Amino acid sequence: MQLQQIIKNFSQERDFVATILDTIAALIIILDKQGRIVCFNSACEAITQYSFAEVENKLFWDIFSLPKEIELAKLEFNQINTEQLPKTSERYLLTKDGKQRLIAWTVNTLVDESGKLSYVIATGQDITESRKAEISLQHSEERFRMMVEGSEQVFFYVHDNNHIFEYISPSVQTVLGYTPEELVGKECEYFLIDDAAKAEAIELTDKALLTGERNKPFVVISRHKDGNSLFTEVVETPVIIDGNVVGMQGFVRDITKRKIAEIELCQQRDFNTTIVQTSPAFFVAINPDGTVRMMNQAMLNALDYTLEEVVGTNYLANFVPTEQQEMLAQVFQSANVQELLPNQENYVLTKSGNKLLIDWHGRAVFKENGELNFFFGFGIDITERRQGEIQLRAATQRERLIAEIALRVLQSLNLEEIINTTVTEVRQFLQADRVFISNFNDIVQSKIFAESVAINCQAISEVFLKDNDYIQEIKSLFSQGNIQIIEDVNQIQLSPKRAYYFAKYQVKACLAVPIMVGEKFFGTLVVHQCSRVRHWQQVEIDLLQQLATQVAIAIQKAQLFQQIQSLNLGLEHKVHERTAQLQQRMVEIQDLYKRQDEFLHAVSHDLRTPIAGTLMLLKHWQQSPVENISLSRNILDRMIESGERQLHLINSLLETHISEIQGISLHCEPVKISELVKSITEDLESLFVKNRATIHNLFLDDLPLVNADSLQLRRVFENLISNALNHNLPGLQITLQASLEGEMIRCLVQDNGVGMNEEQCSEIFERYSRGDRLRGGVAHRSRSTGIGLGLYLCRQIITAHGGEIGVHSSPGKGATFWFTLPIA
Repeated sequence: MQLQQIIKNFSQERDFVATILDTIAALIIILDKQGRIVCFNSACEAITQYSFAEVENKLFWDIFSLPKEIELAKLEFNQINTEQLPKTSERYLLTKDGKQRLIAWTVNTLVDESGKLSYVIATGQDITESRKAEISLQHSEERFRMMVEGSEQVFFYVHDNNHIFEYISPSVQTVLGYTPEELVGKECEYFLIDDAAKAEAIELTDKALLTGERNKPFVVISRHKDGNSLFTEVVETPVIIDGNVVGMQGFVRDITKRKIAEIELCQQRDFNTTIVQTSPAFFVAINPDGTVRMMNQAMLNALDYTLEEVVGTNYLANFVPTEQQEMLAQVFQSANVQELLPNQENYVLTKSGNKLLIDWHGRAVFKENGELNFFFGFGIDITERRQGEIQLRAATQRERLIAEIALRVLQSLNLEEIINTTVTEVRQFLQADRVFISNFNDIVQSKIFAESVAINCQAISEVFLKDNDYIQEIKSLFSQGNIQIIEDVNQIQLSPKRAYYFAKYQVKACLAVPIMVGEKFFGTLVVHQCSRVRHWQQVEIDLLQQLATQVAIAIQKAQLFQQIQSLNLGLEHKVHERTAQLQQRMVEIQDLYKRQDEFLHAVSHDLRTPIAGTLMLLKHWQQSPVENISLSRNILDRMIESGERQLHLINSLLETHISEIQGISLHCEPVKISELVKSITEDLESLFVKNRATIHNLFLDDLPLVNADSLQLRRVFENLISNALNHNLPGLQITLQASLEGEMIRCLVQDNGVGMNEEQCSEIFERYSRGDRLRGGVAHRSRSTGIGLGLYLCRQIITAHGGEIGVHSSPGKGATFWFTLPIA
């Protein structure tokens, strides 16, 4: 059993060794002590192209040694001394096809138990290709050394990762002031100045050594041996042999002059760029092919573009109006023969299509070889300045036209000449196709006072002579002083008649202003554009209004002249008539004095009576010997009522004065008027009971909200209701109701009392107009407790809200007070 186990272990060990020999990349040959081959691994078979069976038990030198080296091989084999092993040597090996391979051999031996040689083990490495590379490298290095030593650039070689100079060319003394011997053995970062530059250089060198990739040239500031600094450019290239980085070679050259020039150039460029980019003027550079090369920020902002959007785009196609492209193209073509471009004023287009007028100054920039490099333009935006000049000229012409017409109006009474001149000069000034002045005064027969028409347009006078319906439509349109501005007749809704006449007379745009003589509508001053639609500018509208005023003045003067002539004929009648008017005025003045007397009497009576009664009570109590005086509820109520009445009268006077000076102060908000009226009627319930009055509240809940001051509005309702109760007998019926009329709500306060006549209705809202004088006369004077300010304040409040107030009444048929309020 032990023998079998030993045999088994031995077999396993043999197989293990055989496997190692066959898988190892080195050549392994085992020779016996006579030099015969007893082992020949797979690597040997691959290189020699012999199989082990072909060489087994054959002498090594008979097969593999060169003929001239056979005897030397035998001699070296026989002289193997175990004490001097292992032994190395380099010998050529003949392959089966007759080629020679240079092998680096390492020889060792196996001895028996007595110490005698049993086997020779030779391990070899094929160095044929590496030896060729070494020889080639030596030749290349020699050639390279000759080249770099004669160069102005400094060549260096670093062998390992420690960045130690192994070689540096003699030109280093010219560039850095050091001899090669002073730098060899030192770190290649030795002559760098600051730590940051050293760290960067170390990082780049390590990266190249690690990756085997060539560094891009980089610039560092180096220190000359004399202490001065200089800019050097470094180029490093890894040295790779058999796929392995074995070192680093590179060049260093002095670029101080170039770098200083670059810095100065960059500074100048930055200075120029700053000027270009911060200037409010426009700067643009255009390539010879017409594409945009550069555009400064001011121009980009004005055109609403970004630099990325414009660079590379065609300048003429994208930024120049079509009508100016050919002209500018010719200017660019002329730049091939002249450096300075002629000054130009032309438009550039913004991103939205708007035009900016630019005053351009430009030049062509050429390369050193005379070839055109680019066009450079400097421009100033003169759009607003030019528009201002145009507007100023137009304003001057407009003022001249108005002044001339005003002068004619002042100096002449010839109305026909004035209006004919007006329409002619207005058409020329506005460059319109038709201008006419129409008359809608029934006293004057001619409906067209004057008309100026372009040669290719039809006169429009016959319209007003034949179509009375159209005349009435125009009257209703302009009689309130409205201006009509039509820029495109196809874009607005027209009546059938106006659409027919506009089409018949080829009207594309229309501007018409009314001629108001005093406050009455007389006619219109109309401008027609028949060739095209037209945007009417505000200055044109203002001009037409001013001229309409001058025409109205001329008409007034003509009418006044006629009136003067008529006055001359009937002067005596006018004197009598004026005398009657003066007499009527005297009556009115006397009535005012009477009202003033009544007001003073009312104020003195209404304030003196309660004050006198109160003083009598107080004096009576003063004469009483009793220390503590008792006061009955009835007397207290009378004193409070008297005081409140006095306070009410004083407040009414004060509020009237303030409203006359400052106006009514409102705090408006959306108000539901039906709820407000309901609250008022509930608050006045005791007053209705006291006067045995009946109230009918017909206000609907679905009425829109009104925009009003609820407290002031309450005063209006309370004044109107209390006024009805105070100036009528007990048993009065009052009706409250409202209705929606357009954008306003109309409120009514009706009663079935004694009523008023027409004259009384017209005076009732005047200040100090007392209801006892207006309603019921003396029979009801005792019920009046005011001084004629309640209804006057009602009118002030409603007017401040933007509404109106009035009354309808007749004697014996009650009164209906009404007022309107805007909806919210």
